[in-house]
Amino acid sequence: MKAIDTLMAEHRVIEQMLTVLERLADRLDRAGDLPVRLLEDMVDLLAQYSDALHHTKEERRLFQVVIERGIEPEGGPVSTLLDHHDSGRSQLQDLRGELHPLKLGDRTAFAACAAGAHDYAEFLRDHIRMEDEDVFPLIAKAMSDEEDGAMAIYFAEVDEARHTADLLARFEQIRVRCAEVDELPARDST
Repeated sequence: MKAIDTLMAEHRVIEQMLTVLERLADRLDRAGDLPVRLLEDMVDLLAQYSDALHHTKEERRLFQVVIERGIEPEGGPVSTLLDHHDSGRSQLQDLRGELHPLKLGDRTAFAACAAGAHDYAEFLRDHIRMEDEDVFPLIAKAMSDEEDGAMAIYFAEVDEARHTADLLARFEQIRVRCAEVDELPARDST
């Protein structure tokens, strides 16, 4: 498997995580109820998987290929993606902040939190699309087989250090909990 293939497979997992986040946000927006801890766990998992794991691989190794080779001009797609990573971190931090009033029982915060979750999901889906369609093919062509092999080894080391298997197991647990919430009747808001 090529190093780029590993990152694209992670994109598919992140998209699944975003689908769960959106389902939770829909429940919050539609029904005005949700176990806040579940949403908090999903936001935390996204921060760990998409940012601390996936974006670390891109920033510390993959994008370095472009920078070292001078493939892109200043302000090119990789610069844009790095800015996106910073924006995504900021959006996740904002979403965490929106969870705080919910934990305190502030029902007026439901709409803001749901909107923040939807905004983040839309933003990250667009970011993934840009990487998959515009940047990854460019980088894959620029890498030698040796560079790709070294990058794949680095990615495996990051996976082990960041306990990727544990993160994926946590995601499955969250998915099950989310399905259980979907089966609960909505609280009557009248």
